[in-house]
Parts: sequence; structure tokens; C-alpha cells
Amino acid sequence: MKPLAVIIVVLAVTSGLAQTHDLAATEIISPSGEWLRDSVEVIPQVRIVNLGTEHETFVPVELYAVDCNENMDTVYAESVIVHYIGPAGSLADTVDVEFPAWWPEGICIDWQEQEGYALPDQDEKANKALIGRHYKFVGLCRLPDDEDLQPDNDTCRMWTKCLLPHDVGAVDLENEEGHEWSGYYPTGTEFTCIATVENIGYNEENDVVADLEIYDVNAEPESLVWHNAQGIETLDWRGNDSDNPYWVEVRFPSWTTPSEDWFRITCRTEMQTDDCPVNDVVGNWFGIDEDIDRVKVHSLKIEPDVNAGTFMISFSLPDQGKVKVGVFDVNGCKVTTLAERCFEPGIYFRSWSGTDDTGRKVAAGIYLVRMEAEGFEEVRKVVVIE
Repeated sequence: MKPLAVIIVVLAVTSGLAQTHDLAATEIISPSGEWLRDSVEVIPQVRIVNLGTEHETFVPVELYAVDCNENMDTVYAESVIVHYIGPAGSLADTVDVEFPAWWPEGICIDWQEQEGYALPDQDEKANKALIGRHYKFVGLCRLPDDEDLQPDNDTCRMWTKCLLPHDVGAVDLENEEGHEWSGYYPTGTEFTCIATVENIGYNEENDVVADLEIYDVNAEPESLVWHNAQGIETLDWRGNDSDNPYWVEVRFPSWTTPSEDWFRITCRTEMQTDDCPVNDVVGNWFGIDEDIDRVKVHSLKIEPDVNAGTFMISFSLPDQGKVKVGVFDVNGCKVTTLAERCFEPGIYFRSWSGTDDTGRKVAAGIYLVRMEAEGFEEVRKVVVIE
């Protein structure tokens, strides 16, 4: 008779535990995948599962989307009532809850200026992690707290990123000879430039052109002294599973410096449709002078690139020291920091594309670029035009 008694006790305990309420939000079905496309409709869906033995009625299920690029603002918030979900083990114990349509937005940023950006050939994982507008989705289902056996499983999360349809940019410019940019070199120095061009958009691109231009900035007015264009037949997008690259190094013919002067060099990408021209240009400066040891004073200079909507900022220091270069509005409020560290003597360059620390485009108007170094401070005015 003892085995029978044990069986009776187990059945009684099981029967007591079975009277439970437990709903779980198990996954966000839609959107799915790592990448979304700007302005393409998404029908969000959240899956909920009844893990309890009681059927549930009139259950509120909620979904939120948070824009991780814009101060964690909530950009989507919807609630749907599930009228009935069956008990665990029944055919109706799972419901895929559909929400109203939503249209994600991409973001236009000069990516190489963003903290954490890495060239794809140096750190592909870090490169992919930064690009695009980042969204965090949170789905949850609600039962009264005093009824829900496991409230910890009421929430599910997923992360995705949204890309603009067409966005190709020049993100790095080096030279094969290994010359340091911002240095001075003698007449007859050869430069063989190599530009890194990256597809930051959602689609494969064809027939992209990379233009290299060299300007004599001491001429009045500044004059173009050399130009070369190279074509890129195909550039895949980063979400494709194929082995086709979404970035490429473009090698230009060699150019020999003709005379003593100060030169600006830029590489610009061109294609029929580009949703974010602000990241099309990358550039540097260098000087040609027989007197290599030329930097004797602090200086701050700014050259606008009207076509690219950027400002090339050069600053120099004769001795090692800490330098801070920042952009401020006319009220003295900081917009962004371009440099803040200890530098060796020399000339250095930064590009400002008219964005703040978060990557958002600033309003049109007057801004101040301020350089601070030991015993030196200088302010230059720039005008941002819409």
C-alpha cells in the first residue's frame, strides 16, 4: 500500500501547482534581422506564450521602439489587447500579436568623425557596430502582479539598425609612400594616394566614382592643380551574405609636388543617388618647403569646403603641449570638441561637418572655433549655411 500513498501525494501536489497564471513575451518576430531600410514599412509583431494552466482574456501587449542615437527617445509606442489565449499545452497557447505599421528612419552622419568609428579593414566588427540608426525594441505583456507567477518573463528585447537606401562615402585617405599628412616636404616629393571608400547604405551600388583633387591654397583664389577620377564598378552592401566587399581601397596615380607651397588634398565620392553627401569627402593638408623646421608659432586656420559642407581646420604648435580645439555657438555653449590631448610640435588637421557631439546637424548661423594651448588662445568665426 505504501507505493499507492506516494502516488496520491504526488498527484495532489501537481494539481495544486497547476492552477497558475503565467504569460511570457518570448520574442519580437518583426522587425527581424540586423538591418532595416529607411522609410520601408514594418509591421511589428510580438509573440506571447501562455505557460500557465489558466486561459487568459483581455491581455494588454505593448511594444516600444527607442532611438539609441537620439538621447534614447521613444519613437514608437503601441498597445494591443489580446482577447483570448488558451492554457499551456492547448492549440491556442501562443499568439503572435500584430501592431500598427511603423516606418524606421536612417541617419546621415559623417561616420569617420564619430567616436568609436573604425575602418572596416582595421576592425570590421567595430565598424558594423557603429553604422546606422540604432533601435532598441521592447515587447511586454501584462497580467496583474498578484496573479502573474513569473513576471520576469513578461518582457523581450531586440536590437536592429536602419540604413539609408543609398550612402557611399570616402572614409580614409593615405599615401603609399607613408608621408605624414600635415608635414612639410621638399619640392619633387611623390604622393601616391589610396582612398578607402565604404558603402554605408542598404543597397549594392554600381559605377561609383572616386575623385581626387589637389588644391594650391596659397594661390589667390585657391586653385585646382591636379585631378584624377577612378571608377568603382560594384560595391556591395554590408548586410549581404556574399563575400563581395562593401568597402574598397582606391589607388590613384602618383603626383609629384611642383613647387614650394601649401596644398589641400581631398577625395570625394560621386554617384547618381546619395542620401548623405556629408560623408562623401575626406581630406588632408601638406606643405612643400625647403625649410622643414617651419613651425615656430601657434596658429589656427580654417578653410571652408562649400561643395562638401565641411570646414578644414588646421592648428599648429611650436612646442609639445596640451591643445584643445572646440566649436561653440555665439552664446558660448559647446557644440563639439575637435581635439583635446597632448600634441607634439607640428601642424594638425581636423574636419568639421557642421554636426554636434551626437552627430546631429546644427542650425544655420555663426559658430566659433576656439583653440586653447599653453599661453595661447585664438577664436575664428565660421558660418554654417543650410
